[in-house]
Amino acid sequence: MKRIIIAIFILSFPIFSCTTRIHKLKFITLKQFDYAKEIEGKFGSKDSMRGVHYVVQNYQSKNKSEHQIDSFVNTFISKIPKGIMHYNLVFYKESSKTNVKHLKVHPRDLVRYSQDNDLIYIYYWNMNRPLIRNIWENGEIIEPKSDVIVEEP
Repeated sequence: MKRIIIAIFILSFPIFSCTTRIHKLKFITLKQFDYAKEIEGKFGSKDSMRGVHYVVQNYQSKNKSEHQIDSFVNTFISKIPKGIMHYNLVFYKESSKTNVKHLKVHPRDLVRYSQDNDLIYIYYWNMNRPLIRNIWENGEIIEPKSDVIVEEP
């Protein structure tokens, strides 16, 4: 009987040890980089454009975090007030240089470091158009893939 219990324990160990734990993401606003602008629209109207930047804590990988970020964005977009025509949501993974404390002291590092190393998603929302999502890795768009090449003349 003891051998059966030991065998069951040994055989079940790989099953329980292979489960992956999904960490809940935390979205922290980088308020100093957010913007709100009024731009000249068609036919002389004013269009409102806004952008919000976030640091994502507990980001592990695209595969493990994508669903949580998409859910966050969908909830955010459902609450956009009427009258806003364009909204950009920018997400960076947290790192030693891409965090609220560091960027308050060194705001230029957002451009100098974070955009090339920690930028992970940009969502573009335009009223009456579908949401557009770009996935970034190492300073380059990896999705949607583009085969357009711009060459210098």
